[in-house]
Amino acid sequence: MAGETTSGGSGKLPGFKRLLARFRRPSGSDQRQHPRVYDRPLKLLIDGRRYKTLDWSMSGMRIAGYPAAAAVPNATVAGTILAGGQVKRGEFVAEVVRVLPDGSVGVRFVKLWSETFISMSAR
Repeated sequence: MAGETTSGGSGKLPGFKRLLARFRRPSGSDQRQHPRVYDRPLKLLIDGRRYKTLDWSMSGMRIAGYPAAAAVPNATVAGTILAGGQVKRGEFVAEVVRVLPDGSVGVRFVKLWSETFISMSAR
């Protein structure tokens, strides 16, 4: 692409490499298959209620303040990822894999369309 280089520290990275550079690489005891994004929470709409993520990756996310009654391991969570709190970025279906003492739940994506993931990752 015009104006983009793939070598050297001062040039711009191609679009896909820039996208991947946004993810934090696991280190220490946090050895996950997919890097987590901690500094850009997603806004979600699930069953008519709004939530934010504490972190997310290509394989799942941790949702803050999810109701304890619905936070049952293996339960299905389906919702919408929002942009700016209003516009739909895409749909997802996930499964609860852990309930944490801080009131958050960890879910793994069962269905996440590639267009949705690209939209989640865009600034």
